[in-house]
Amino acid sequence: MPAPRRRREKGGSRPPPLRRNEGIVWRAADIDFLYRRTPDNVARLCQALTEFGAPSVVIDAVTLLQPDTVAMFGSSPQRIDLLGDISGVEFDAVWAGSVAVQIDTLPLRLIGLAELRQSEAATGRKKDKADLKLLPLPDAPSTLGR
Repeated sequence: MPAPRRRREKGGSRPPPLRRNEGIVWRAADIDFLYRRTPDNVARLCQALTEFGAPSVVIDAVTLLQPDTVAMFGSSPQRIDLLGDISGVEFDAVWAGSVAVQIDTLPLRLIGLAELRQSEAATGRKKDKADLKLLPLPDAPSTLGR
């Protein structure tokens, strides 16, 4: 399994989104999880990764605490990316704008539309600029609610 590594720009474009009533669902090669980069939280993340069965090379608190680190494991389309930060928006702003949802019995927080748009705009990547055109404007009606 690949070791955690620094974020790098990726080429290519994302397939068109699938549209659903609750928002836009992307066809993606991975799922991104943003985590708060503090020692206590990273310790909990490492414990959860161990219980999940993540490869030991990914469970490295020192690396996970470093800025601009992305830890990846698995293979497309079932790859998991762990992000300590994202472009253009701080963790606290993402958390404050996040949307609480439940999928099956699992409670999750999803990035809010405004923060997603801000992050996509900040990357400077062509595919993210294309994604921005597909995302509704922040004042568009949403069935997710906050």
